[in-house]
Amino acid sequence: TPAPHGLLVAAADSSLLVAGAWWPDVVGSAVAASSRERIAAYLGAANGDIPDYYEIAKIAMERAGIAPSACRHIVLKGRRPSQSDLDFINSAALIILAGG
Repeated sequence: TPAPHGLLVAAADSSLLVAGAWWPDVVGSAVAASSRERIAAYLGAANGDIPDYYEIAKIAMERAGIAPSACRHIVLKGRRPSQSDLDFINSAALIILAGG
């Protein structure tokens, strides 16, 4: 039985996603093994949902072979996630909890 949620990555510093040699191997392999269409949900509430940090994460996702169209920035600052956001998170192969 597959796990109900995807691979969870908690990154205290977005530069680790870009500079980390482990990222393409570990994340790329996990995502490649998944049959999920919604690949990566990025939650940046701990860093204020600043779009620049999501852009860094998108670069890292591209390095791991994840198309930007398969990713979503779930903005949580000052609001509750929408049902669409929750559905995306629940079906994502990768969930990135970012913060700083």
